[in-house]
Amino acid sequence: FERLADLESIVLRGELPPDVVLADDDALPGVVGHLFLYAARLGAKLSGGGGDFAARIDDGVAALVDDATRREWALRELPGWTVALRELAEALPEDGGALRVAAPSALDAGELVPPNAPGKLPAAQAVIPLGVDRSLRLPRASTTELPLLGLGTCWLTEAETEESVVSALTWAVGRPTGPRVHVDSAEAYRNEPAVGRALQRVPGGRDRAFLASKLSSREALSYDGARRRVQETLDAFGVESVELYSLHGGFGFADDVAARRDARAAWRALVQFKREGVVAAIGVSNFNARDLRAFAEDPELGGLALPDVVQNKLDAYRRGDQSPGGEDVLKVCDELDVAVVGYSTLSGWPHGVGARADPFLRQLAARRGTDVPTLLARWLADAGRATIPRSRDANRVVENLEALERLPEKLLPAEVAAIDAIPHLVAAPRNRPATFDFFGVGAHGGAEL
Repeated sequence: FERLADLESIVLRGELPPDVVLADDDALPGVVGHLFLYAARLGAKLSGGGGDFAARIDDGVAALVDDATRREWALRELPGWTVALRELAEALPEDGGALRVAAPSALDAGELVPPNAPGKLPAAQAVIPLGVDRSLRLPRASTTELPLLGLGTCWLTEAETEESVVSALTWAVGRPTGPRVHVDSAEAYRNEPAVGRALQRVPGGRDRAFLASKLSSREALSYDGARRRVQETLDAFGVESVELYSLHGGFGFADDVAARRDARAAWRALVQFKREGVVAAIGVSNFNARDLRAFAEDPELGGLALPDVVQNKLDAYRRGDQSPGGEDVLKVCDELDVAVVGYSTLSGWPHGVGARADPFLRQLAARRGTDVPTLLARWLADAGRATIPRSRDANRVVENLEALERLPEKLLPAEVAAIDAIPHLVAAPRNRPATFDFFGVGAHGGAEL
């Protein structure tokens, strides 16, 4: 479904784009449930909060996705709500006033005015001042800055990684006054040699690259293991230093004594590399809020040095956590003054629909005369978040890197608030919203789904 290019053609006309195949696999129920929640919550609100939609929400998504008849019903109902989403996008105010949108005539309902919209929308999130090269300053890593845009390489083959990195570096070399390009790798991706070959192929590429990798294996989680792992990365890249090195997960350190001991040792090695100038910045990846607080409070982890960067799953549905449900990890990052790099910002992984297929995001993007990837890159940049979308297509790699040039203006407060509120439309026990309920659907306080 992450390749689903035109949801409207499916729900309005029952047509599939020629390059889209709906796989009959375990992902399908999750996608259907995701879209059902999305449509049903808006539908219940637009129709006055009652009726068949509300009753079916109370029944729960688990029953829906296991019942073919009910899945078919949900898909039949989607066309009306796709139209409603278009009207909602078109009705977003440009002056920051309260949202008012006429419901579809078939509902014979009045206007939608979210009960918690007090006549004015919340202010847009604070924007971290951007450097001329569109990068973020790292308070504890003065020798480098974090580019807002980059290239992810997870799940790419070695050949795909090499070609994508060549495309990114060639683009960056051709723009010497522009941003460097963040090239992300990891021990687990098994593609560090491919990054090194790409660096060799592009003259001047090293100077235009922000190189990052991660320690992924439990076997390397020790002082000597981390020293060895970083050296392996340097050798594979063919460089003497890198801009960012991270622990690729918490390895269960918050609950496991041995893992905490070994994580402390590995972190000490990364801190030493930073002091030596071999690594400009250090970070962690796939940490939820509980992990991050435990890390920060440990005298031999965060007490030794807080991470400069957290790299997490970050999309319009999940705020920095693959399965949100506890404290908001982005809020914790802000409190600790840790920069955020989002990955898989367009993919539906691990649950639900990819952003490119989201009907509301598509309408918001169309309202701006752009596409969903560009819209979300601007949304994240306005909030001071970096992103590293993955692509194996050379043209798409360049398009992703030029996203902020295509949409140079900051989003309006109403647009920011609407995108921030999308988690409320798909809220579930494994995805609890931590944002303002712009749409007023009240999902977080409603039935257990």
